[in-house]
Amino acid sequence: MIKHEIFRKTEGMLYRYFRDKKKLGRMKHKIEILEQKIRKLTEDIKNTNVTLKTDLQSIAYDKPYIQSNSDGSSQAEKELIRLITKLEEELKRTIKEKLKLKAKVIDIETRIADIEYAINQMSEEAKQIIEMKYGDGYSIYYIADMLNMGKSTIARKREEIVEDFAKYFEIKCGTKTG
Repeated sequence: MIKHEIFRKTEGMLYRYFRDKKKLGRMKHKIEILEQKIRKLTEDIKNTNVTLKTDLQSIAYDKPYIQSNSDGSSQAEKELIRLITKLEEELKRTIKEKLKLKAKVIDIETRIADIEYAINQMSEEAKQIIEMKYGDGYSIYYIADMLNMGKSTIARKREEIVEDFAKYFEIKCGTKTG
């Protein structure tokens, strides 16, 4: 039997593992959405897919003098440049956001790899109990009903599982080594 504090910390590690796995799924989905946005923005820039304002003034040739811009570009050209620049800036922001998210995904995957390996080494029954208790948040009573076992049997198995995890990760008074 392990100390209460170690038991609590080990359970916390299991709860964090499942929380991180759920977060990982959401993050990967967001990366897919950002990749779609990047493709769309790239396509819009490539094809100059922008809409110019219809109220842009053109040069009036019926006046005695023609006023032109000092740089020789029309208002339509300036508006086009502004819109394309805006798309390019949005593309840069989206790529940056995607890269940051990918870095976080790698960090989480690294963090949960050891726990995932340890879970995969366990029996199918232990995996079910772990998934139901720490992943789904079910009570011992509900798990016992679902697995057709007694509440005390599930409670004992849970303690054994947590103790095995504590030993596997060498959790001692708040430190983790290995």
